[in-house]
Amino acid sequence: MHWVQEQDFYENTAIILCGDHPTMDKDFCKNVSEDYQRKTYVSVINAVYDDSSFDPDKYREYDTFDMFPTTLAAMNVTIPGNRLGLGVNLFSDVPTLVEEFGYKTCQLQLTQPSGFMDRNAGFEITEEMLEDTKKDINVWTTSGEDGSTCFNVSGIAKHFIYPTIEGVELELTDKESGKTTTYDCELVITNDTFLSKYYWSKTVDTGDKSPDDYDVNFYITIGDFKHYKLTE
Repeated sequence: MHWVQEQDFYENTAIILCGDHPTMDKDFCKNVSEDYQRKTYVSVINAVYDDSSFDPDKYREYDTFDMFPTTLAAMNVTIPGNRLGLGVNLFSDVPTLVEEFGYKTCQLQLTQPSGFMDRNAGFEITEEMLEDTKKDINVWTTSGEDGSTCFNVSGIAKHFIYPTIEGVELELTDKESGKTTTYDCELVITNDTFLSKYYWSKTVDTGDKSPDDYDVNFYITIGDFKHYKLTE
């Protein structure tokens, strides 16, 4: 940067410094709270833009794809509507997708599976893959104040991109009566970065019964496999 500042083209050059991901050095962040939202480094120097709506002090939520129109705008390129692809020109007052829909929604939508890509990549879910998943399955329960029981299962997303999973079902069989009931589970995301933090959950009104009064099984629907049993 010091060298560039000494050149005669510096004043007429837009410089963009944009990280591709936060540091992957675990030791560097060992004293950083898990509640802290780490972000990539971004700096725009010598931007030339013509937008009176831009407020340099306004806090913005944005993503990597917003750097596409923002970089061009920094070079004084006029962008009708201030949108290019999925990105928004951050020198405008147009809300980004993250600001409009939230990070979690954007992540869920942008990681949707593509049958076209899967076919061209030769990706195919096999029974061997499903059987391999079973070794990482973890089932646990939590109790609600109203007497309900929350049945949870994790480990599935270690083996599959979670949007490719069409559904996860909980099957409870009352050991006393033999009655079996099936429930659709909901995806829970406790951390937006690591797949190990994704699990599926269902809250059931178990009345005066405890989880030990049931045989608990989970099933997955994915690809050509419907209601495939994951628990032993």
